Amino acid sequence: MAGSGPFGGDPLGYGNTWLSYGSGTGLQGGKNVGQSVELGHQNDIGIEGKFFVNPATIVSAASPSGGNTAVFAALNGGGETQKPGDTTAGVGVFGQSVAGDGILGKVLTNGIGVAGSCNTGCGVFGQSLFGSGVVGFATNTGGWGFWGGELSHTFQNAGVLGQSGRGVGVRGHGGVLTGIGLNSGVPTDGYVFDDTSGKPKLVAQPPDGTPLLPSAPGGCFSSGLLKTVDDPLIPEGLLVSRSSQPQLRLVPSQPDNHKLPAIGTIGDFFLGIPFRGEPSLFLCLKINPETKKPVWTQVMLGADADGDSLF
Repeated sequence: MAGSGPFGGDPLGYGNTWLSYGSGTGLQGGKNVGQSVELGHQNDIGIEGKFFVNPATIVSAASPSGGNTAVFAALNGGGETQKPGDTTAGVGVFGQSVAGDGILGKVLTNGIGVAGSCNTGCGVFGQSLFGSGVVGFATNTGGWGFWGGELSHTFQNAGVLGQSGRGVGVRGHGGVLTGIGLNSGVPTDGYVFDDTSGKPKLVAQPPDGTPLLPSAPGGCFSSGLLKTVDDPLIPEGLLVSRSSQPQLRLVPSQPDNHKLPAIGTIGDFFLGIPFRGEPSLFLCLKINPETKKPVWTQVMLGADADGDSLF
């Protein structure tokens, strides 16, 4: 987040059109608790009000009829009158927390750029007609502005798009999230090796009082028109799809070296296309104790069947 000014200068790589506001003598917005927020100016609450610690501006609304009124709404019309080939657009809401800013490869903080919470609905909702509903990046290369003018090219047509330069793109988990800690300052999942004993240990324990109940899986994939059918073993019924559509896709790999992955862990799948032949599916079931490399076992499949045929 290099750069001066609010939000690290130009975090999205939008150039000089990003965050333009009034400046100069007499154009400074509110600085103290109780002052008005001035549009088009930089408001630095708490800069002069030294007796206030971490001041917050709270806006609340209540409707006796329980209406759907938004407490706060932001609409940016930038980009509405686009010309062919123009990808410029505005940002509706931008949030950033500078907790741990500039500390790379160190401990994680509890800072959050944008947070959402709801009792029974959705905490965070995103929607796009042709792009991605929600996009998340975890990268240590160049920060936000790394993409610059190419940022829009990453907004692929997907409900959720996740990309990481040093971990998984998207992670789903069912049940209480445990076993996440730090090993030599690096975030680590599950069991890690203790540097002193050489034995695996769980680096985080479930919170006290956590019920040991079966939980839902980390991920669920479906497609097509869904419906619930009666099932004698499932009181609430069995959720099925009425459409004959695949639920999950593995993009096949055809590496230049024609080798199985040298990096992997137990539970990883690999769909590879050999130099000549059809794709083969492999599953990692163990790690070679001598080479520390994953051991891949080919998944034995049944007979072929054409699409539109019975199964």
